[in-house]
Amino acid sequence: MSLITPEQYRKELEELNTGYSISLQEVLKLMPEYKLNAANTKLHLSYSKNENNLKRTEQNIFNLKNSIEKSSFTVEESIKRMNKIIKEEEDKNVNLTEHYSQLITSDSAAKGMLFDTQLLYNQQYIGNLLLTAIILFYGKTIYSKYY
Repeated sequence: MSLITPEQYRKELEELNTGYSISLQEVLKLMPEYKLNAANTKLHLSYSKNENNLKRTEQNIFNLKNSIEKSSFTVEESIKRMNKIIKEEEDKNVNLTEHYSQLITSDSAAKGMLFDTQLLYNQQYIGNLLLTAIILFYGKTIYSKYY
C-alpha cells in the first residue's frame, strides 16, 4: 500500500479550502436575499446549490482528515515494526561484538588452528608410513617370489 505524501495532502487541503471559501462566500452573499425573498425559485436554487457545495466540501475535508489520521496510524505502526527490527539487530550486533572481543582477547582461534594443523600433519604422516609399509611388503613379496 502506498501512502500519500504530505505535499499531496497539503495540495488537496488547499484545494478544498479554496472551494470551501468560495462556497461560503456565495452562501453568505445570497443568504440575506434568500431570507428576504424565499419565494424566488432562481435565488432558492442558487442558494441551495452553494449550500450543498459547502456541505460537500465540509464532508470532503472531514474525509481528508480521516485519511490523514489513517495514514499517520499506518506510518506509526510501520515505525514501531522497524524500531523492533532495529532493536533486535542491535542486540545481535552487541552479542556478535562481545563474541568478537572474546576471540580477539583469547588465543582460542590460534589453538584451534594449531590443533587442526597438527591433526592434518599426523594423518598425512600415518598415511605415508602405511603407504611405505605396503610398498615394502609388496616389494618383499615380489622379491621372495622370484628370487
